[in-house]
Amino acid sequence: MMRNLIIALTIFIGGCSTHNRIGIESYKKLDGEVARLTTSGQNNIIIKRDKGFFGSALKANIYLDGEKKFTLKPGQYYQFTLTTGDYFIMLESAKGANLGTAFKRSLRISIKDQSEKRHFRVFPMPMQGMVIEEISE
Repeated sequence: MMRNLIIALTIFIGGCSTHNRIGIESYKKLDGEVARLTTSGQNNIIIKRDKGFFGSALKANIYLDGEKKFTLKPGQYYQFTLTTGDYFIMLESAKGANLGTAFKRSLRISIKDQSEKRHFRVFPMPMQGMVIEEISE
């Protein structure tokens, strides 16, 4: 009996986790209007949100230099172009889950070579809302 309970809990917890996959082939491209981001030519920035049930109700609002640009749902990605320079990418999420105060995470990035692709992963972290980090692909 105890063994069956442990197996059931393991399957349930594993099913609720999120999944980061290499590349963007298993992700769905964000459609619709996205505010003033260049998406033609050499798209050098890719931001993707993990798939999975855990944290799926949390919003993942992406800001660039303080201006909201788009919201990612689980399993979505967006790619766009940034020219050389310094930028702040901010992720805001979960006002309701944090007693009315949004969780915010920021990254400062520097684009020195516009031909270099940069990949970022958005995922839920227990008790911390959504998190964004740069990853290597």
